[in-house]
Amino acid sequence: MIGLLITVEVRSVYGRDTIYPVDAAARAFASIAGTTTLTVPVLKQIIGLGYEVQYQLPRSHLFHLADVVAS
Repeated sequence: MIGLLITVEVRSVYGRDTIYPVDAAARAFASIAGTTTLTVPVLKQIIGLGYEVQYQLPRSHLFHLADVVAS
């Protein structure tokens, strides 16, 4: 059975970690919450509904990782 899954990306914005929805399901939850980002309390409610949260590395980290691996 395929579980319920949302994907989010945590980015540092002005020194604060901000949770951005990545996929359609995560964007739908943000829309329901009336925001463009998700908060920890909202993520806890989403998890309580049976969803699993997958965390994606921000693209900036991936570019940095590619530089480290290449050197």
